Amino acid sequence: MKLLLFDVDQTLIFTGGAGLRALDRACRNILAVENATQGISPHGKTDPAIIREILLARVGNDSEIESRLASILESYLFYLKDEVLASERYHVLPGIADILAEMSARADVMLGLATGNVEL
Repeated sequence: MKLLLFDVDQTLIFTGGAGLRALDRACRNILAVENATQGISPHGKTDPAIIREILLARVGNDSEIESRLASILESYLFYLKDEVLASERYHVLPGIADILAEMSARADVMLGLATGNVEL
């Protein structure tokens, strides 16, 4: 048995920046900070790690980081659906549907996700 694990962003789908736009909206809502993701590289990081990095960069090392993180994460998820639906560039990457269909039909392969994304 082979286990194939996939990341989501840039592996299965291209969101056209929907996640960063949703995160910027969440930070504007919770922290009153514009363009909070500017200068932050999200690649290879979990959503909570990205938010922690934003908090440290934008508000410093304050004692309320964990509670702010939870509030931003909740707000981020609220905005994410709208941003994905509005994203004109959102798409499943070429060949992915065929690969997943072929691999899921095989008895010797299990498919899974290995991602730092949070579940809606």
